[in-house]
Amino acid sequence: MILVLLLAAGCQQKPQHALYKLKELRVGLLPDQNEVSMRTKYSPLLDYIATYTGLKTTLILPTSYEGLLDLFSKKKIDLALFGGATYVKAHRLYGAKTLVMRDIDKQYRSIFFVKANSGIKSFADLKGKAIAFGSRLSTGGYYMPRYFLGKKNIDIVDYFNVIKYSGAHDKTAEWVRDGVVDVGVAHSGVINDMYRDGRLKETSLKIIWETPVFPDYVWAAQQQLLESDVTLLRNAFMLLNPRKPAQKRILDNLGGGFYLDAHHKTFNILNDVVYNLGY
Repeated sequence: MILVLLLAAGCQQKPQHALYKLKELRVGLLPDQNEVSMRTKYSPLLDYIATYTGLKTTLILPTSYEGLLDLFSKKKIDLALFGGATYVKAHRLYGAKTLVMRDIDKQYRSIFFVKANSGIKSFADLKGKAIAFGSRLSTGGYYMPRYFLGKKNIDIVDYFNVIKYSGAHDKTAEWVRDGVVDVGVAHSGVINDMYRDGRLKETSLKIIWETPVFPDYVWAAQQQLLESDVTLLRNAFMLLNPRKPAQKRILDNLGGGFYLDAHHKTFNILNDVVYNLGY
């Protein structure tokens, strides 16, 4: 009887998921823009990673932020580009391991914007208006705007007459441009992308307020990946060299200058914000 109990206890102490070595690389991306834009932006990077690692690399694009977390939880992807909030949740629930982030990923803002000819001139004019956030799991399109509005003693339920969720930053901008809502809040990086590639005209929107800066976006790997594979992937990103024309084009396409090592502690404040506001 004692032997049986000891054996049972030993079985319970085994890890639920054993370490594994990459035979191919399955990559998931946070769908914060439409699919065409995402593929255009990230395909050159993934081609480079495939060449560097020698691994067949497959891009998997979920249709929602929740979908990315689901893919990661079921280990249908090995590597994911998370937003800050989805990373915090993936780390807490599934042990996601930080890999790298761009040089610009610690300096983002949320921006509140209206249609340029709306007649709205200040934040005070937004009271009683219809607002669109992005996904409820978005760092720059929900959590950090809520956090900074709280610092201004603004409760969104009391302040705005209608609250909508577009699911993606680019859709929020389109809703404001097309008059679906009066005001939108989105990640500054995505709005800049839309100006850069022509999806938005410079005269379409007017910024009413910008939040202070916060960190966002991080590449993270499954906790069970062998450390040698984690190092291989990290090196692939960090060795992208802006002095080499082909690699500079990849970095320019991503809107960054280079990649640097990422650490969980970078997201400590966001972790508290997500926890306090709930998932």
